[in-house]
Formats: sequence, structure tokens, C-alpha cells
Amino acid sequence: MKYICSAAFMAFTACTEDAVPSPEPSTFRLDAEIQNVVDASGEEIASLEMKWDLQDTIGVWNNTEYFNDDNCPFVFSGDNSFTGSLSVSNEIDAYGISAFWPYERNRGKDPSYISVKLPSAQVQKGTGCDIKTNGILVSDHVMTDISSGTVTLNFHTPCAVLKITVDASGTEVEDKLLNTMSIKSEVPVTGNMIYDLVNGTVPVAPNGREVTLTLPDTPSLKEPCDTWFVLYPDDLSGKDLSMQLICTDKSMVDIKVTPEALSLAPSRMNAMTISLADLIETGDAEISEYRVDLSADGTANCYVVSSAEKYKFRPTKGNSSDIPEGMTKVDWLWMSEADLLTNISYEKGMVTFDAGDKKGNAVIGAFNEGGEIVWSWHIWLTDDPTANLHYGMSSAWQIMDRNLGAVSTGIDDYLSYGLYYQWGRKDPFIGPKHSGSKVKREEQPGFTTATAEHVVNPSYQLAFNLIKNTDLVSGDEVDYTIAHPMDFICFDEESNGSGQSWFNSPFASLKNLWGYNEATGSSSKTIYDPCPPGYKVPHFNGDVYSGITEENIPVVSNADLRGVMFTGAGGSSYYPAAGFRDYTGGYLSYMGLTAVFWSAMTYQDTSIRGLKIEPDGKNYVNTNVKLNAAYGQSVRCVKE
Repeated sequence: MKYICSAAFMAFTACTEDAVPSPEPSTFRLDAEIQNVVDASGEEIASLEMKWDLQDTIGVWNNTEYFNDDNCPFVFSGDNSFTGSLSVSNEIDAYGISAFWPYERNRGKDPSYISVKLPSAQVQKGTGCDIKTNGILVSDHVMTDISSGTVTLNFHTPCAVLKITVDASGTEVEDKLLNTMSIKSEVPVTGNMIYDLVNGTVPVAPNGREVTLTLPDTPSLKEPCDTWFVLYPDDLSGKDLSMQLICTDKSMVDIKVTPEALSLAPSRMNAMTISLADLIETGDAEISEYRVDLSADGTANCYVVSSAEKYKFRPTKGNSSDIPEGMTKVDWLWMSEADLLTNISYEKGMVTFDAGDKKGNAVIGAFNEGGEIVWSWHIWLTDDPTANLHYGMSSAWQIMDRNLGAVSTGIDDYLSYGLYYQWGRKDPFIGPKHSGSKVKREEQPGFTTATAEHVVNPSYQLAFNLIKNTDLVSGDEVDYTIAHPMDFICFDEESNGSGQSWFNSPFASLKNLWGYNEATGSSSKTIYDPCPPGYKVPHFNGDVYSGITEENIPVVSNADLRGVMFTGAGGSSYYPAAGFRDYTGGYLSYMGLTAVFWSAMTYQDTSIRGLKIEPDGKNYVNTNVKLNAAYGQSVRCVKE
């Protein structure tokens, strides 16, 4: 495939007569003509004819001694002409000219080291390939004699074009409309790379192995459908390619192919045909229903769902790549209301479920053959909590706009309270069913009168239970919490140096559950962190909210139910007085009076450092309050 551009540069300003060359800006006109794409045999493909549009801009370099004009914009102004300016002198006849499409102001001064991105998200309008949208064009770097007032540059693309014809005849999707097609390759095909305009080489190749093509015209699969990808040239012969078609009705086709001969070359088009019927017969293609992959950008113990859709995720232990040992099936454990999630299953190594428009919280458990819970995941159905991030007291900390598990950000709305977590544990405990009254005990015992209405799976003997830390076997506490995610472990008495915590082992042996590193004063996300992908429990609230005063958190209240509006280095967010679940009995306490948030940081192997906001108390805000690990408290996730 080759683009040839005849370019005429005409100087409109006079050159200096000084003996020593001195640059002087000169305006030029570039006359351009683009020829058709050619295939691997050199034949032109008329259907892929490309034309310049008004305001199209190329970057032009004059890389000549004395005159290093870098990336000068030349704008297409109609009549096959571009206009712009370079520096010239009558003392020099030959100029080193090169050009690049598309123009970006920050391409740099050195034409031998141009940073460019071959996009992994490409678009196909109509039935042809658009190099102008999805790829790049470059000219040869030549020393050019401009004494005649004319310069000719040859444009070509260092990319390769892969035409894939999809034949869906005789399959379930032959009457469908194609929305997207994607490719995953063993070798890089897209991404950031460096191009050397001077030598016409790629000194730094891209490393992206995935590309998705969107077809906004949604062509029908009743007839063979041509799709066009602009890729980095490489030899794909014998390499495994995974492809995926997604139709407008959410039908999905997963394909695996290994082409015997497919060597992508610069400036050329390669073609291949995908016969879905043949591949389905051999087991190399499968038709299923499309699902949003919640784990596409990373795994976690919590996934956010913000729209009615069909979903899936990889069932790993938190942010690791490990599948829970012995996992054979999944099922829901509890939901904030019935049918919040439906059609929950475990198939092809993925947990799948359907979600509607309702907001709330649910927990999905993984079971072994013996019916024991081996892991569990929190599904948080709410508006996107990352859409309105705010900063802490420094822009180094980006914070979600609501408490973990909250389905509202409304002032004095108990739905903004969210869920409650015992320190170091990954699983949430249900919140209240009404706003607080600022009393020590909203309910007695815990998980009774003030606890929000919820449903548990009738197939299992489940409930939010209260047990004592002394009922646990020392050393087995973490395994117990995994197998019993709905058991709130109350503090009874200290044992083995446990401190006033939910465990029955030395505190020091479990102080890294949420990843705090005493040596560095930082933390890294662990498999027990309860936050969604890309977010974690703050390593220390004293850093995130360092320097906070009452001026940063004015009291806001519509019903005298004390919440505060926090404003730090940027943005504002409501911090509700959600209270907590007491560490001795699990009962909801001080709702409407106190807001208490965990960090990952421990204190002297006896307690946890946290953030406490109490407008009616002696200490309005304390970023370093010491708390017992057995409390059930709020979490406000920060970006990793």
C-alpha cells in the first residue's frame, strides 16, 4: 500500500543576500495528490481512495544545517494545496525536507525521533479503510534542490493494513448487524512507538497486542463483511490470533485462528477470510452473549455496576491472579433487595450475572464441592463513584465521591452512609434502614432493629451473625473470615497479644492485611482490600487529609443529622456521619453524630489509625485517631 504525494513548495518572500546563510521565514504552497491503496501484488484498490479535507494539517521539517525548523504546520486549504512556512536562504540550494501526518504540535524538534501512537481503538466508516483516521503517513527524508521553486515529496505509510472478510452464512449471527471487531495478537500490533523520519525506520516498536474496530454503520452479516485494521507490520504467520465480534443485539462470537502465512509489510494490504461456520464446526469459534468484563482493567474484591447490563468478571482472590482453591460454583449470599442480581453462574472461568436498573449491594460467594465458601465478591450497584473524584488536602490523593457501598451522595440521606467494614477484612456488613439519631446504640443486639432490610439466599443457612474473637482458633482467623463473610467478629478479650481486635493471634502477625509498610510509610493493595479495581484503602488518613481544619469541612445538615462537606486541593464531597458498628456487639452506633474512616496503617501493634469527624464532639476532626480493629467502620477509597 503506498500513498504518493507530489508536493510543490513555492517561496513567496525574498531570500537574503548575506554571505552567511541567515534564516528568513518564507511561505510555501504544497500541491498534493494522493494515489489509491495497493494490495500485496501491487494492484490498486479503488474502494480505498483517500482525499484531503479542509483544515487537514501535516507537520513539515526543514532539517538542514543552519535551518532546523521543526514540525511546521502546513494546512490544506483546498485546490490540492497546503500552505505554511519554513526558513530559507539564497545561499543554500538543497534542503532536507520531510513531513508527517497527522500534525501534532508536540511532535518534537528531532525528525529522527518522533513519538506517535498507533491507536488500539479504531473506527471504520463505510466499507473502506481510513488511514487518515487510524494510521499515519510519512514522506521520504530527502535533500531537495528548491532553486526551481518546486519540491516533490513521496508520502507512504509505515503501517500495514489487514483486511478481514467475515463470512457468517449458515450461522446464528448471519442476520445480525456488526458493531465491533477486536483482535488480540501474540505480537505487538498497536500502541506507542517511535518513528525515525530521517532513516524511515521504527527504532522503538509498539507493545500493544490488542485492537478494537468500531463500525458505526453497523453492516449486516447477511453478506460477507469486510473489516479493515491498520496495524504495525510484523510476521503473524503461525501466531495465535484471538478475535471477537460483537453485534448490535449483544451477540458475541469468540474466534481463535492461527494463520499459516500472514506477514504484514509496510505500505501493503493483506487479506484473510473468516468462515464462521467452518470455525464453529472445528470448535475454533463460539457464539455467546456479550457481557461487560468488570475485571478487564484489573481484579478486586469489589466491582462497580452503574447500568443495566450483562456482566462477567474473573474470579480471583482480590487483586491477585489466583483462583480460589476448590472453587466449583458461585451463588449469591445476600442482597440489599430481592433480584438485584439475576442469572448468576460460573462458566468458562468467569463469574457471570445480570443487573437491572436498581441500586444497592450484593455479595457473590464461591463454593467448593463440599458447599464451603472459599471466597466472595461485593457487587456495588451505584452511580459511577469515580465520575466526580475529589482531592485530599494534596492533589496526590484522588478520592471517590462516596463511601464504599453508598448508593447516594445526598446530604442527610442514610443511603449515603454506605457499608461497614472490620479492619483488614474484605467483606462488607449491611448498613442502616434510616438516618441516625446520634445515640450510642441504635439497636441492641447488632443487626436487628436499625439494620437495613436485606435478603439472604434461602438455599444456605446464612445470616449476619455475631461471634466472639475468643471463639476463633489462633492462626486461623483470616481463613475463618473467608469461609464466613457474614460473621461480625466482636471483641471479647485480648489473647496472645491480639489487642482489642477481631482476631485471636498476635496483632503483629496480621498488621499487613491491608498492605501498610512501616519501613516506607506507604501501602500497596492486598488481596484483602475491599475497594474496586484501581482503588485502595488509604494508607494513612493523616497524609490524605494532612492540614485539614474545620474550615475545610463545614457542617451541612437538613435535619440536624451532622454530615460535613469536605473541600481539599480540588473538588468537594459530602462525608456523612454514618457512625459505626460497635466492636463489642456489632450494633449501629452514633449515626448522625460521627464519621469514622479506616486507613491501612496500624499503631504500635495494638490498634489502627483512622479519621474521625465529630462536629458535636471535642475533637471536630482527628486524622490520627486510634481505633480497635473490631469496629465496623466506613471506607473512602483512594486511587492507587
